Amino acid sequence: MRFYNSSQISAYQDCPSLWGREWVTGTQVPLAPDVPWESIVALGDRWQRKFSWKQRALALGTATHWVLERWYLTRAETVDAGVPKIDWASYPAQVALAGLHLLPHPGECEEILPEAEFTLPCSDVPELGDWPGLGLRGTIDLQVRTTPKELARLGVASPSGWLLIDFKTTASLRYAKTPTQWHADAQGTIYPLKAMHRVKIEAMPSRWAYFESKKVRRAAAVDFLPTFESVTANARNKLLPVVRTLDDHVQAKTPISALAQNPEACERYAGCPYHIARGGNCPGGRASTGRARWKLVRASGPAKEKEIDTMATFAERQAAMRREKEAKAAAAKQPEPEPAEADEAEEETAQAEPEPTPEPAKAAPKERNTPSPAKRNTPPPKLAEADEAIHVELTITKGGILIRMPVPPDLRERAEAIVAAVESASA
Repeated sequence: MRFYNSSQISAYQDCPSLWGREWVTGTQVPLAPDVPWESIVALGDRWQRKFSWKQRALALGTATHWVLERWYLTRAETVDAGVPKIDWASYPAQVALAGLHLLPHPGECEEILPEAEFTLPCSDVPELGDWPGLGLRGTIDLQVRTTPKELARLGVASPSGWLLIDFKTTASLRYAKTPTQWHADAQGTIYPLKAMHRVKIEAMPSRWAYFESKKVRRAAAVDFLPTFESVTANARNKLLPVVRTLDDHVQAKTPISALAQNPEACERYAGCPYHIARGGNCPGGRASTGRARWKLVRASGPAKEKEIDTMATFAERQAAMRREKEAKAAAAKQPEPEPAEADEAEEETAQAEPEPTPEPAKAAPKERNTPSPAKRNTPPPKLAEADEAIHVELTITKGGILIRMPVPPDLRERAEAIVAAVESASA
């Protein structure tokens, strides 16, 4: 029996080449390994020197799942001895705290089925049809049976009391899928199918809880109601044909080079890690840097209509640019030719031409009010006898300050009165 999960199905639907590089035995491209959250915390602000943002996001998501699982396991009294308790001051616990109000309280749950891996052979569900040797697998985060009061608080209608829950950590709530998208999604089909098959009910209210993991931590819930009829129809008509194709490729050991490439998938989920622009070995679709080069090439003229995404052509362009730069530098070093002497006829013509009219002089810019250091000690210009200035000399503290004020004739009397008042006060 060969089992396939929702991640494999979604990867193949996005890009067959991506699926082959991730899942086909013997052809996987090694990526950065998963790391525990504690390893990132231990490095503090220096974690980027050793780990990538994707490694950090995966580690934080795993740690947040652990916190939520422990929260329910503690109430279920199935905790193994020696397992550390939840540190609610930790960053993963703070992420989880933002959405606890969206989840049923463990104390109100009558039955708790914590996170567990599952397998579901297609032969166990006759409604799926005949798919010999194939099955589905996955990991359900949480399935609980709670009280009507708690369901009313959550705003969920469930006559059986059962509720299927999946935890999602995300950089932003805008990435959350809609109920319509989850109805058609592989995970939104396989997980409710297994949950309903396990407890023998015809409908399974489902809540996918999203937790933001950035500085502004929020949470939101996406509710949808899959029925046994709808999920079996979707699995039979859409998902299992893809599973059959995956199994055929695995059995035939199809090489990655023979799998189709989808250029539209290169930018999804923060970019495909297998593209050459991100250190991988897939030269197929255009990544972000490849798309920028494509725009530059198309803008340079209609002669270059072919995409340029390979490192070989990039190196050729770099070499051409380097040769052009060297040619310009060599041309700049050559001496300029001396101008030839004008013949006599040209000189006579030049002498006969009238001199050009000089352009009017531009107004001089206004000087600033602040005098320059060179002009500070320059004595003021001598005024006419009628406008002779009054000089006042005052002594302040230990130093003498000379104040020279040009006074117009019509203010002379007033200025003299002021000087007399100052002298009498200083005496």
